Amino acid sequence: MSLPTPLDRPPQEDFGYCLFGAETLTNLLKTLESHIEGVRKSNDIEYIHKMRVASRRIRAALPLFVNCFPKKSYKKWLKEIKGVTRTLGSARDTDVQIAFVKKYIDGLSDEKIEIGIRILLSKHIELRTNMQPEINNKLDQFRYSHAIENIRNYCQQIRQKADTATSIETQLTYVKAHQYISKKLGDFLVMEDCIYHENDIKNHHKMRIRAKWLRYTIEIFSQKYDDKLKEHISTMKHFQDLLGEMHDYDVWIDFIPKFITDI
Repeated sequence: MSLPTPLDRPPQEDFGYCLFGAETLTNLLKTLESHIEGVRKSNDIEYIHKMRVASRRIRAALPLFVNCFPKKSYKKWLKEIKGVTRTLGSARDTDVQIAFVKKYIDGLSDEKIEIGIRILLSKHIELRTNMQPEINNKLDQFRYSHAIENIRNYCQQIRQKADTATSIETQLTYVKAHQYISKKLGDFLVMEDCIYHENDIKNHHKMRIRAKWLRYTIEIFSQKYDDKLKEHISTMKHFQDLLGEMHDYDVWIDFIPKFITDI
């Protein structure tokens, strides 16, 4: 397997930031990799959720350290990771819907209503079952791409080039933290107007995605601030959860009329 060759060692400050990136991505890759087998077995819906989140965290991290990696390799890695997130997305949404319907059935006392709801549940279970072969195929493709190994090995090369004097506590790290968090915060806040429009489903969804990227970006840099950003992370998670709940209901509103027509 041919690996990209690291560029000449950058100035100490820049290299400290790249070392921070290498350590961050190494940990994220370890988390992603730990969920692959669970996703393949499909016995517990949490593996899909955790692997999808891990893939998004890597997607959030890679652009923060783009200048630390060869451009061509970076683009290829990001594409591979995006493919994983996309494939797991529909499965995760369906898992959430199945769990919701099961819980709803548990609270029913009218057998006539329950019959119809169980048809809905059966339809979703069938849909989810049919997704699994595609998921397994994508996991195979992802393995054959060697994306995890290539990113990890390049990060290892960065770490090996570091000497005992290299510190990740560089001024550039804090400059970058301000730069990237401010950009993601601006991207999120510019969507504010859409929350006053109940039927603006498209922008509600877009705002939820931007909330995620802001939260993940803050989390990456939070260790540099002695966890003083925890409150802000919690706030963004709250926004994300609220917008996610709205999205779940929007999906049901769109699906139910089509389901009724089909049956």
